Amino acid sequence: MDTVNLNELCFDKNEFMKTNFSVDLFLYQHRNSAGSLELLRDNLGIYLKFLRASMIDLINEDYSDFICLSGNLSNLNEHLVGISAEFDTIKTNVTTLKTILSENEQQIEDCLTKKKNIRGFKRQLESLKQVHFLIEKLENIIASKFQDETTNPVDIERSVLELIELKFNKNSCSEYLQNEEVQKIANIESKILEKLKEYFLYSLKTSKTSSDNLERSLRIYVTLDACKEAEEIFKTSIVSPYMETHINENYLQTNGFPGILNEILNFISLHMTDILRITLFSDKLKGFNFLLNSFWANVERKIETNISSIFAPGNSDVFYGKFKCSQDFLKQIEKIFPNEKYVEEFRRHKQTLSFQSKWNLPVYFQICFQDISNPLETCLDISLDKEKFVNKNGFSLQPFHMALKSIEKCWQEGIFLVEVFPKFWRLTLQIINRLRRWIIDSLDSLKSQKITDLSQYDVLLTFYVDIVTFTSHFPSLSKTVALKIPNEFVADLKDLVRKTFDESKDSFDQLLKSIETNITNLLVLDCGEFIKQVNDLPRMYRKTNRDVPTRNSIYMDQMLKPIRAFQENSTQKLGKDTTKRVLFTVFESLTERYNSSVCQVLESVQKTEDSLRRLRNVKSGNSFTQSENHVSDDDKIRIQLKVDVVSWTNEITKLQFQPSDIRKLLELNSFVDQFNK
Repeated sequence: MDTVNLNELCFDKNEFMKTNFSVDLFLYQHRNSAGSLELLRDNLGIYLKFLRASMIDLINEDYSDFICLSGNLSNLNEHLVGISAEFDTIKTNVTTLKTILSENEQQIEDCLTKKKNIRGFKRQLESLKQVHFLIEKLENIIASKFQDETTNPVDIERSVLELIELKFNKNSCSEYLQNEEVQKIANIESKILEKLKEYFLYSLKTSKTSSDNLERSLRIYVTLDACKEAEEIFKTSIVSPYMETHINENYLQTNGFPGILNEILNFISLHMTDILRITLFSDKLKGFNFLLNSFWANVERKIETNISSIFAPGNSDVFYGKFKCSQDFLKQIEKIFPNEKYVEEFRRHKQTLSFQSKWNLPVYFQICFQDISNPLETCLDISLDKEKFVNKNGFSLQPFHMALKSIEKCWQEGIFLVEVFPKFWRLTLQIINRLRRWIIDSLDSLKSQKITDLSQYDVLLTFYVDIVTFTSHFPSLSKTVALKIPNEFVADLKDLVRKTFDESKDSFDQLLKSIETNITNLLVLDCGEFIKQVNDLPRMYRKTNRDVPTRNSIYMDQMLKPIRAFQENSTQKLGKDTTKRVLFTVFESLTERYNSSVCQVLESVQKTEDSLRRLRNVKSGNSFTQSENHVSDDDKIRIQLKVDVVSWTNEITKLQFQPSDIRKLLELNSFVDQFNK
């Protein structure tokens, strides 16, 4: 088959050489490109013939190689059997060699273990020998050098170094030491530490003239890894006697708690300046903390046991003073530490935590809670009466004055403690909500409760002014509370405090709106009862021979009287905006009702007039014509209504409202004008 025919196939012959060749995928891809499956079948048949021809050509070209391949494969099984036997022999030899190597390895390990044990035993013997030598040497030093009252520091350092070596060798051969030798070592160590203690106490006494001995003695303790022993010696020999003298009930009664704390702080400057300079404020000697482990450990224990009466919270003022003194005292100690790491260690120390827990802050707060809340509750429990109307701190009602006073008391010096900030903050919110609840209850009961010499207007206006005055203190109260927030919580709580006061103000603003509504309803009620007198105008003018009206009716003056009184009395209390807002609502409500009544009267008058005209026409037999100069009773009624409506409109205009602002007012004027044409 020629090349041309292969190039004309509908598929690529190299696709069959791919490792991921798939028949299904091949058919799917070429069923459309081939035109039809029959064409694809024919092309595959052509390619198959090509492959068969190529295979025959390959065999013909390499025929000799094919013949040799089949000849080489004869007797293959016999060769494989021979090779297998040789491999079995090799396997056996390898296994035998492996066993021999394993046995030799075990023997070597046993020998090494024996050698190691011998070496260790030898070291123990050497250590045991050295122990006996050092015991004898140290006993001689103690006998010859430690008998005098003043011992050379060099001898002490030498004995300490020998003791360290002795203890090291003792640990190496402890299983071979007899009880007698162990006891000797303990006695030697005790005598050396006792002599070191004498030298340490001596160096403390002479540290004011020279601190070299103190530094040397402390360095010996560091070498001996006995820093705790030095701290304990300082605590029992120096700190404890001083504190026993100054921390007791007699000294408390004489000098007071602040006096005791001052004496405690004086001890640091008198007896600890040099030792703190060497151990705490320099890097020469590390491992000591005399301020915490010697000084504070003893001081706190003496305070708890000798003057525990200071923790009693019975008298809140006394407790506050003592607690503040104690916290200032702790801050003074913290200032002595060189860095924050020591301060945190001091704060987490078990005796610091114990000292803080002795101050019963929950009981203190309960006492303060009673002192703050009881006067307020007593004031709020009494029903709303004349006794509550006082003039204190800018308030007319006593509960507002007491509530503000109680809140301010929560945060004033002498009462507030930052350690119970959450409780005082919660109490502040409770006072605000308690006052708000009292306002709501008082307003609800105001309708059924009568207060001598005071109208409901006066009471509502008083509530309104006091609420405005009370909420005006919220910004300053918010700043006061923000300043009292513990330092570690300032970032989180400052905005929360401000938002809480804003929310409280919003709740009081709702009460102000309620009071506005009540005042509006009262005005509408007081003025609206006179509107019904509009219906009496026909009776007043029919067949009474009254003159033509020129001024407004009496009911109009009566209806306007409460509005004028409210406008005069409330502007200063409520403010112009609030007063105008109330009057606007009142005028709209009254105008709507007045419009309805006037329309009814005019329509009724018109109907009556039409009926009378028809009756006259029937009796006279012809049309009845009224004289142009004669004013009928119905005309007088319409004129009176016109005068009244104008008077109402003028009064509204005087109060700085446009007629177009009030719903139904223009309609009312237009309607009256229409009937007076």
